[in-house]
Amino acid sequence: MRAFHCFMPLVAILAAAISLAAAYDACAEEPTTLIVETAISRSGYAMAYGFDSLWMMSSGRLARVNSVDNSVIDIDIPQGESGAGLADADKYRGIAIGEGAVWIPDVGNSVIYKVDPQSNAVALTVPTFIVGSAGSISAGAGAVWVITFDDHDKTLTRYNPDTGAQMAQIALPRPCKAVVVDFGRVWVSAASSPEIFVIDPGTNLLEETIPIHAPSHLLTSGIGSVWIGYDTEGIVEGIDGGLSTVTATFNTGITDMESDGDITVGGGYVWMINRGSTIVQIDPEAETVKAVLRPPVGTLLGRRVRFGDDAIWVSGASVFRIKPPPK
Repeated sequence: MRAFHCFMPLVAILAAAISLAAAYDACAEEPTTLIVETAISRSGYAMAYGFDSLWMMSSGRLARVNSVDNSVIDIDIPQGESGAGLADADKYRGIAIGEGAVWIPDVGNSVIYKVDPQSNAVALTVPTFIVGSAGSISAGAGAVWVITFDDHDKTLTRYNPDTGAQMAQIALPRPCKAVVVDFGRVWVSAASSPEIFVIDPGTNLLEETIPIHAPSHLLTSGIGSVWIGYDTEGIVEGIDGGLSTVTATFNTGITDMESDGDITVGGGYVWMINRGSTIVQIDPEAETVKAVLRPPVGTLLGRRVRFGDDAIWVSGASVFRIKPPPK
């Protein structure tokens, strides 16, 4: 393990048999106040960025925010009777971008909606079996992937993105929450054990199990790694997408009492937000915590974060477009 401290020399290097794991401490810099460029009048929760737009469920409709001019298109989503009494935060399990579409898992009605970004309309409804909003969905490798309630969330179900047909059900060792498709594999985080399960989409088989710091549902990918956030401890881990081992650990120093944050990748950085709307910017290439951004005193923006079109997006009572720090 390599350990780095700001303004201090390298203190130790330990050789690992397979790979090198790195731990980096936050620099002793004062947090800066984040700059809100625009507040867009749509309240919401889960978000995704793609097709030059920010997508978020808001009051039962899918809000599409054009990143060029911040204009909004509201797309009708079927409501159904089963989920009529649920708030958006409890009804919709994340949003995925991939396979040429936007994917909305509706927990209340146990379906997944495929939204065509060209027509801005629902193009396909996929029956599924999802219970509880505390989970995610991902699209890639020629499929849509979601943790379903079969065997109590111990099943990764694969759907055909064109027809919605079920292609496979993959048994998982333990109940899981988050799923990400990248680097030619599917990465799934266990709900209550410190493990990441790696599935080969070519065979639909569990390929390996990777031990991590602690259980976490904050999972994202990019810049050559899969990233896991632990917002209560202020820690971010990176799993090399090719080596499948934890090769970096960042101690941001920004902790929270309760896990209700988010993590994303964009602009060459990893971004983690906590329930107090503090955003940490990590630079994996420079091996440092580049910035800590706090909201203005007395202001709570939101707890979900995405990056797109050189902007940080945070959802809450509004969609906040935030200017990132200078490079």
